[in-house]
Amino acid sequence: MDEKQFEEQAKIIPDVDLRIHWVNITSQTKHNGDFEEILSWKVPWRLRLKYDWYFKYRAALLQVQNPKKIINFTWGNYIEISDKERGEISLRNRIIGKKRKITEFENKVKIVEKEWCELFPITKDLIYIKVIKKINRYKKELNELILQKNESKKIQSI
Repeated sequence: MDEKQFEEQAKIIPDVDLRIHWVNITSQTKHNGDFEEILSWKVPWRLRLKYDWYFKYRAALLQVQNPKKIINFTWGNYIEISDKERGEISLRNRIIGKKRKITEFENKVKIVEKEWCELFPITKDLIYIKVIKKINRYKKELNELILQKNESKKIQSI
């Protein structure tokens, strides 16, 4: 792969140099299915592309040497992040999830209130009361998560 092709590939996959790329070759017996890791590499993106032929060659060589085994060739990448960043991402995702659930339940409640045609008012319905309590619980949990996020920001700024 020449430099021009690499640049085109880098545009498709953002932050390609920040990722850790791995290549694994594992073997599996045909009878019991136990995996045995034979070869493993962690390489930069450029080397992964440049020596892709080598990784495939090693997998093929192992297949020839072990004809009764199944040889698996896998590769991928990941971004290595610290525990602090992982916690921030988790907190942000929990906040997003709570907001989504609150919106979902509030929209359903609006639809039910609009279409309510029973003899007794909707505020006396047990299911309606449970849903309202659940929405209030989610709002309380959301406020706690937002406070937790704000506290962590204050600690970072100090």
